[in-house]
Amino acid sequence: MAMSPVTMQLNVAALTASLLATGHDHSLAIRPDGSLWEWGRAIRLSIDVADEWEFEAVPRRVGEYTWLNVVAGAVHTLAIRADGMI
Repeated sequence: MAMSPVTMQLNVAALTASLLATGHDHSLAIRPDGSLWEWGRAIRLSIDVADEWEFEAVPRRVGEYTWLNVVAGAVHTLAIRADGMI
């Protein structure tokens, strides 16, 4: 699938972060309360669709956990929760 650059305005002004991580097409932030937020392009895997691409312009929370650290690569993200789970 060929991709071409697209300019978009993101609504992240209200997001205060204590840690940021960026990948090729996605970004993540851990807020001071330990919540993890993501935005940008992501692959959503399901039983029926193996590679459905979505673009989230507005940050959305990832789970209801408390997170300690997050790193992002070209097409992957790793995060460590406060309970030690990855």
